[in-house]
Amino acid sequence: MSTLSLPSELPIHAAAKEFLRRYGGLTIDVRGEVTISPVECDDDIQHILNARNSDGRDYYPVGRIDDECATCILIDGEANLYLYIAPPGAEAPPWPVTDFKAVIRFAMG
Repeated sequence: MSTLSLPSELPIHAAAKEFLRRYGGLTIDVRGEVTISPVECDDDIQHILNARNSDGRDYYPVGRIDDECATCILIDGEANLYLYIAPPGAEAPPWPVTDFKAVIRFAMG
C-alpha cells in the first residue's frame, strides 16, 4: 500500500488499510476494468463525502470499475464493501455487496 496515493480529504481507517494491503494495485480486465487504487475515485470525493455525511458510514474509496457508469468501490470501517455510482443529479446511497468476489461478478456483467 505504501506505493499507492491516498486522497487527503478522507481519513483512512484500518479496514481500508487492510483491503489495500491485500489488493492494492490490482487491475482486473473484465467487461469493465477493475482497478484497486483509492485515487481512481478522486473525481467523486465530494459525492463520497456527501454519502458519509448523509448516513454516517465512514466510506473510503478503494478502487473503481471502469464501466459505463464509472463505479467506485468503497469500504466502511467495519470492512463492508459498497459500489457507488456518483449520479450527475440527486445523490443515491452506496449499494452494499457481500464481498470482493461480488465486486468482480458485477464488473463481469
